[in-house]
Amino acid sequence: MWARVLCVAMVVASVGWVRADLPRPSRPEKLQGELGRLSYFLGTWEINGAWSSGQKLHARNEFRIGLGGRFMEITTSVRDGDGPVYERYRTIYQHTPDGFVGHGFVFDGTAKSVPVEVTFEPTLKMRTELTENGTTVRNDAIRIDDDSYAWKVWVRGADDAEWVSVMDGVWKRVKEAAEVGPIEAAAFVGSGSDVRRFTKVATIAAPVERVFAAWSTAAGWRGVYDAPPSRARIDLAIGGRYEWLFDGEVGSNGCQVLSYIPDRMISFSWNAPPGQPESRARRTWVVVELAPVAAGTRVTLTHLGFGTGSQWDETYAYFDAAWERVLAVMSEKLSAGSE
Repeated sequence: MWARVLCVAMVVASVGWVRADLPRPSRPEKLQGELGRLSYFLGTWEINGAWSSGQKLHARNEFRIGLGGRFMEITTSVRDGDGPVYERYRTIYQHTPDGFVGHGFVFDGTAKSVPVEVTFEPTLKMRTELTENGTTVRNDAIRIDDDSYAWKVWVRGADDAEWVSVMDGVWKRVKEAAEVGPIEAAAFVGSGSDVRRFTKVATIAAPVERVFAAWSTAAGWRGVYDAPPSRARIDLAIGGRYEWLFDGEVGSNGCQVLSYIPDRMISFSWNAPPGQPESRARRTWVVVELAPVAAGTRVTLTHLGFGTGSQWDETYAYFDAAWERVLAVMSEKLSAGSE
């Protein structure tokens, strides 16, 4: 009985959440209220440093505008020492009547909420302190200039009088080029005929012109990935921009059209997701070939030019699965649009 009551309650609650008469807010372009004073951090940052123990650290922070502009969301990807890169933290900042608060989520399933001490003079500084098992960790993020901030970390035990420094590093802003420039051959990992690759084949029940438009125009792409904030920036010209931005901001930033034959083929440079920073700094390339068949259009996608090593193995496996999902979504959306 209670299961049925709970089920009905969930249905009623769900209907309440999706009322058609409620206004739908547009994706905010800036942080709202007091949180806007932290807009300096928005964007992508990287650090290459070492802990006091000598262990190397490479990490990447993605600061983004969160829901309604009322939250700032941070994704932190980390490589400890020479190990693989992995997503370690998700953090959400908000401003409440009591001040700034950070809600942290860790890959091991733990979650904590802590107050964030923010000062703006003489420069922007954010400080958090977290105590667990008698040990307190203090983190300071201190603005240096527009493109760098200091990161200082100390620890202190319950019986210790002094703080011990364990990190004194600098985060650097990663700048995405406002405009794409000439195709840079040096950015590509692979060369020659014996390059690491894989091929995916799918048949889409849609005319070849419609399928080509999905790959080669922003409007055609939106016809497939129509859920905001997804968007694409595609300039169909050699060296033109070729960017898929699934969250509206981050995706294949800086990638370019390499060649195309209308309604037959398009090739473009490609990069790894932000969580794989070593691979993302370089380029692979993708060739999409189209052929009309009785059932619609046969799509042959070949992704080439992967490097070697554990990071590139991770990137290879990621796209080996991802392109199958992309082709499945395209088949579903484009086939439906042809009926």
